[in-house]
Amino acid sequence: MWEVYGITSYAWVFFLTFSTCFLYELYPGGMFYRALESVAYEWSGFFAHLFLPTLLLGMGFSITMTRLIRNNLLQVLGSDYILAAKAKGLRYWWAILKHTFPNAFISVLTLAGLYLGCVFGGAPIVETLFAWPGLG
Repeated sequence: MWEVYGITSYAWVFFLTFSTCFLYELYPGGMFYRALESVAYEWSGFFAHLFLPTLLLGMGFSITMTRLIRNNLLQVLGSDYILAAKAKGLRYWWAILKHTFPNAFISVLTLAGLYLGCVFGGAPIVETLFAWPGLG
């Protein structure tokens, strides 16, 4: 799991492009500008070219966010007011939806706001590597 952080975005671009374009033929090879210049450009081509940059930008953050969500939910589920709600006869899923999620996602939203700046900082690099018109 920690190996994702040690690999730079340049290496991930090479690995993801090579594996999806040439090995499995899932991603359209080539740059985005060629897709824009074609007359028969469709939305499916747009979303096909959007898949790998989106995956690359969200890959490192999704691991951290998943771990944070899991730890917060486990911490809140063990608190006294959840046990009291279960003891009063409140259904398990209703206790999770009404009491656990709002309290567990406070720090998740804080970290998501901090990561938003990191995504905007890394977007010009990813856009340059994939030849996307955008911030970079």
